[in-house]
Amino acid sequence: MSKINSKSLIAAFSELGKQLIHPDEEFRQIINTEHIYNSWFTPESVAQAVTATGISLNDSDLSVWVSRYDLAKSTSPKKIGLILAGNIPLVGFHDVLCVLVTGNHALIKASSQDARLIKHVLGKLVAIDGRFADQFSFVERLVDFDAVIATGSNNSSRYFEYYFSKVPHIIRKNRNSVALITGTENPDQLYNLGHDIFDYFGLGCRNVSKLMIPKGYNLARFLSLLSHITTLLTTISMVIITDTIGQYTL
Repeated sequence: MSKINSKSLIAAFSELGKQLIHPDEEFRQIINTEHIYNSWFTPESVAQAVTATGISLNDSDLSVWVSRYDLAKSTSPKKIGLILAGNIPLVGFHDVLCVLVTGNHALIKASSQDARLIKHVLGKLVAIDGRFADQFSFVERLVDFDAVIATGSNNSSRYFEYYFSKVPHIIRKNRNSVALITGTENPDQLYNLGHDIFDYFGLGCRNVSKLMIPKGYNLARFLSLLSHITTLLTTISMVIITDTIGQYTL
């Protein structure tokens, strides 16, 4: 049971969303200097992730989401261990959000690649509503937990499965995304696909890492539409491997 009612939850996170969309000077400084700690976290990438998170935290979407659950149900708060990924900025925020909204306590093992952002964002949340202050803790090692959500590589997931086998758990491994091009896409759709491939330098699990195209597809047209991300194309080596599955080429 959340000790903060739904109306207050929505108001707090909606206000947080506004502050992410319009960061203050202190937050802008963090956004612009993250690349010092993680060279993949360029100011542009961090700003994009922060803004996207802020946009998702709006009254309408939060209200629809929260309304699907009985947050007033009387249950004892649990300690939920969170091992966050750090491949893209604020990638672990949604896990934290879910734990806080349900009134549980988040034991957060932040990634060394993305520790500053999540700590600053949660600091802003506490400033908005101080009741969140005792709903999360940052830890170096998970102990005394009731359940776990852990995100890592295929290799680390084997250790997670063993270590957390005796408690309810969600273990996330490496994931990749694929895009299917039929040849009927308009320029805007192909333009947006370019972002799906190259945003965050392709490091997100939802970044497209494999294209399936029709035989004889004009790749030159597709690549010409990616000129808006030429700075990425000059830093990423693109290897095209031809293989045939049915009527599509990988």
